[in-house]
Amino acid sequence: MIDPKGIKSLDNYHLFKLRENESLSKDLSLEIEKEFKSRYLSKEEIRRLKQKFAVEMGEVNPISDKKHYPVLTPFLINRHWKNINKLKRNRLFDRARRYEMELYLGLILYFILILSWGMYTKTYWWVLF
Repeated sequence: MIDPKGIKSLDNYHLFKLRENESLSKDLSLEIEKEFKSRYLSKEEIRRLKQKFAVEMGEVNPISDKKHYPVLTPFLINRHWKNINKLKRNRLFDRARRYEMELYLGLILYFILILSWGMYTKTYWWVLF
């Protein structure tokens, strides 16, 4: 059993994590709950603690399901690199690799499109770059 000084020395987040743990004994849970209520945390602080706990426990999917089509919009390169980095950060390497390949395919298609347009209109301004 944790002595009361040990419980009082915990910061709010660690106390919240212990409070959410269901495998603790009843006595310890009551002590933790009593200490948590004695701190008089604001609703905003409790909401922030819940959000941080949910992200840490993997309950929140930090990756949006909004579709980004890198084949159609390769010119938005910064947004695509941010999405690839987000996927890799969340250890979704297969999705990141596929997204990266779609981006490269889009860049190649747009490059071919620009070259074809330049050849069709007989403008060779693209040679200067």
